[in-house]
Amino acid sequence: MGIGSSSSSKINLSDTTKETYQNKSILITGASRGLGKSLAIALSKCNPSLLILSGRDEDALKQVQNECIAVISDGSTQVEIVTCDLANKPSVEQLGDTALQLSSTSTTSSSSGGIDILINNGGISSRSSFLQTKIEVDEQLMQVNFFSGVMLSKKLIPTMITNQNGGKLIWISSIQGKLGTPYRTSYAASKFAGK
Repeated sequence: MGIGSSSSSKINLSDTTKETYQNKSILITGASRGLGKSLAIALSKCNPSLLILSGRDEDALKQVQNECIAVISDGSTQVEIVTCDLANKPSVEQLGDTALQLSSTSTTSSSSGGIDILINNGGISSRSSFLQTKIEVDEQLMQVNFFSGVMLSKKLIPTMITNQNGGKLIWISSIQGKLGTPYRTSYAASKFAGK
């Protein structure tokens, strides 16, 4: 069974975890479903100042946004959605620009602007033999699972460095990023690259 909103509502967060994410500006890619959705809802309980949810499916993001707002305890978290196709470089560039703009104009942010925590969660999978996998599939997997995260990191880390509180880069990987298996060559390579 996948991780969904019902399981994320049961997550008990430690006080240390809550303090880590409280009053922070956070960007999560791949937030419309699965692990990204669960992360978004769980982090909403930490009362970040700004939570930016990104993914391709705007309707699904709106649903997650509503679920996040429902669990925020003090109403001070600003929850925004930004659609982005991680396979499209201009879309990723726009996501980075929009995230920086939202963080600099956030009415609830206590940081000096910029994204405090980037969670590179968005990704795609593939299952096929190495020789039968078209190069376009290899390129798309690397773009979505690795290069999009690199682009966002290079865009957002400079403000993390200048921010007095520092920042965090969290990259969601896979067991395939540690151990390759048959028919998972391209996916495993993209996950090895991102770890």
